[in-house]
Amino acid sequence: MTAEEIREIAIDSCQNYYEYLQNNNKGIQEVDVFDLEYLPGRYTVIKLRLSAKLFDTEAVFFRNFRNGKDYDSTEIKIIEYDNDKNILLIKPSDKISPDFIGLQRNDLKVVSDLKFLVERVKDWYVHNGSNLSLPTRTSKYSEDFQNIDFFPEKNLLPSENQKQSLKNIFTNPFSYVWGAPGTGKTQFVLAYAVLHYIRKGDTIAILAPTNNAIEQVLKGIIKMTDKAGIDRKKIIRLGTPSKKFAEEFPEVCEEKGVQKKLAEIDKQIDILERMLNFKNQQQAIDRFIDLTPEFDDLIEFSARIKRDTDSLAEVNIIFRKKEIEVKLLSENSIKETQQLEKNIAKINSISHKIIKAFSSKPTRAEKEVYESRKRIYDFNKDLEYLKYELSEISEKRTVQERDLAEIQKKVSIKITNLINQTKFLPEVQSVLSKLSVTNIKETKKKADTILLQKRDKLEVDTHLFSEYKNHSPGVIESELERYVHLRAKLAISSTEERLKSVNIIGCTLDGYIGRYAESKLNVEHIFLDEAGYANIIKALTLFNHSTPISFLGDHKQLPPVCEINDSSIERDGKFYNMFLWAQSAIFLDTLFSKSKDFSRNQYLDNSEFKSEHISKTSLNATYRFGNNLAQILSKYVYENNFSSNNPEGETQIQYINAKKNEGPKSRVSMNEVSEISKLVHNLKKNGTEDFVILTPYKKQIRLLNNSLPQERNDLKILTVHGSQGREWDTVILSIVDTYDKWFVDTTIPVSKGLNLVNTAVSRAKRNLIVVCDKNYWAVQSGQLVTELINCGKEIKN
Repeated sequence: MTAEEIREIAIDSCQNYYEYLQNNNKGIQEVDVFDLEYLPGRYTVIKLRLSAKLFDTEAVFFRNFRNGKDYDSTEIKIIEYDNDKNILLIKPSDKISPDFIGLQRNDLKVVSDLKFLVERVKDWYVHNGSNLSLPTRTSKYSEDFQNIDFFPEKNLLPSENQKQSLKNIFTNPFSYVWGAPGTGKTQFVLAYAVLHYIRKGDTIAILAPTNNAIEQVLKGIIKMTDKAGIDRKKIIRLGTPSKKFAEEFPEVCEEKGVQKKLAEIDKQIDILERMLNFKNQQQAIDRFIDLTPEFDDLIEFSARIKRDTDSLAEVNIIFRKKEIEVKLLSENSIKETQQLEKNIAKINSISHKIIKAFSSKPTRAEKEVYESRKRIYDFNKDLEYLKYELSEISEKRTVQERDLAEIQKKVSIKITNLINQTKFLPEVQSVLSKLSVTNIKETKKKADTILLQKRDKLEVDTHLFSEYKNHSPGVIESELERYVHLRAKLAISSTEERLKSVNIIGCTLDGYIGRYAESKLNVEHIFLDEAGYANIIKALTLFNHSTPISFLGDHKQLPPVCEINDSSIERDGKFYNMFLWAQSAIFLDTLFSKSKDFSRNQYLDNSEFKSEHISKTSLNATYRFGNNLAQILSKYVYENNFSSNNPEGETQIQYINAKKNEGPKSRVSMNEVSEISKLVHNLKKNGTEDFVILTPYKKQIRLLNNSLPQERNDLKILTVHGSQGREWDTVILSIVDTYDKWFVDTTIPVSKGLNLVNTAVSRAKRNLIVVCDKNYWAVQSGQLVTELINCGKEIKN
């Protein structure tokens, strides 16, 4: 396909995906509240402990199940969000505070609308999609890469496979380094490639599909740049970091100190602007209060318009009825006239004249002619009267329509005048911009609420104004101009200036799409980590540069998440192009060399990855797993003689038998929850803290959260998808399913079960504990879960 064709299907997929999400109430992140606490103080401030991380605090609203209402950010202020602990502090406005008294945790849910991300992707393609192409330029160090300066320590020297992957990165425009967890993709291959660029004074970009992934890869890179003595300020992590990352690597994040200073300046600018507008605001408020009679007039006009509209509707009904009567009568008159003509023809016929020659009595035909003429006369008489009535009604309707139009014109003029007279109160003017005859009282109420808030602020400003009353407006304006200039200078130096001097730019794909819609990354090389988990449509946005691009990842792990299922993509023509959202980024090269149908079928058929324009190298030795687990994964998941170089020995594989009692497709197992609860107690008792509980199903997550509140609060209970890109010493995997298995069935490609179980297993650094119905799983054929149990050791709680 050409770039323009790719652009068209990308825009189409965005539009249809957004519409699907909108129509099916999807594309939203519904986050439960685990704990709800009212903090002491003058105002109502509520501390919420959330069940999941919020993607974007700007796009959230709050659902109150006590009264069935939703509240947005204009009604509830977010005071603080602790991303690591999932703590959110909120303050309801005074107006809605009564709705938030005495709530329990189940009464509230935090909802984040993420559909704006789809809209943002579409906008990117609208502006940049025509410039897409596969990279053709290799790294400028395609010859020099052999001079990479490796650290001398034995444990930091790359293997031959890792060196081959480095060669792949530097000598090919488009490369892919495939490796299972622990094979050194980040620590060796990516880190040494990045270090080589930095030592040459160049800038590169590292991207990843999620916040977890970008922070995980940056941690690995920083470990190596620290060792090389490179200042951390040479690295910038764009976007909002987790609290933990920001605390550990503050120099890497967008400058906190500058942001704090900007906040202080913004506050001072706000004060100065308020002082300049103090008298204007007072006058504007008084003027608005004087406008109250105008609203009273509008209310009267509104009532009159309703009456006149209702009356006009009744007249229209009568008019339409009369029109129907006229039509029917006219049709009857026409039919009768036609019948009269036939009867007259009969009278004029020879046969009728012969009959009349022998009889003086009126014939039947003559009688019918007489009757027809009489009926036609009556019809025409009635028709004339109906038309007269219709004319009268029409004239009445015209008068009413004219009167109604005049009233509506007056109302429109009054509304326009009201809006114009509130120009010094932009918030009120914004509310009044939606004013119509149907919402006068409600709009006035909203305006009064804003006005009340402004009067409260003015009361505060009264105290401040006393400090500025001896300053002329010119002096205040001069001071304001100084602060605005200082802010502009600081804002530039905060991020934009840093981007000119850093060597590593790191961000998520969504962050890149949002930030670089109207500009390009000025870098020598682009790296996409966790490429298997990235989808085509987002990763493709990197391909409007001539810069060499390298993917790193493991396409045997979880694929991208798409809200539309495969059967809909296959059967519904509207979703034909939706494979762009569901297919892994490593398949995107076929878009440029094959047809759209080929690329779509490649996804629907679960085709194995075959590199065409991507130069692929594989890392086949893991330093994370012991040989026992490596052999299992080699048999079921990986190829190329996957093996272990783990110096710490075997990975401990264990299992717990928990019989499944629930019905088919229940997607929960209470016995597994019970066994895991006992296991966690024992682990903590023995000092094991670095553990996580993973499961494929959200229903099982809820049961585990209820049973293990401390682990829930510590974010140690996750879906397998939520664990992507992270690792723990001990992983507890709750399988849940038996004969009705789906996400854990590793023998059918359509469920992506092999990818899911592999992802879960791969999170374990030292110890893997599988919790399942052992009697069922031990006898299954060809299942990865079965192999893990048969090679593992049973734990009895």
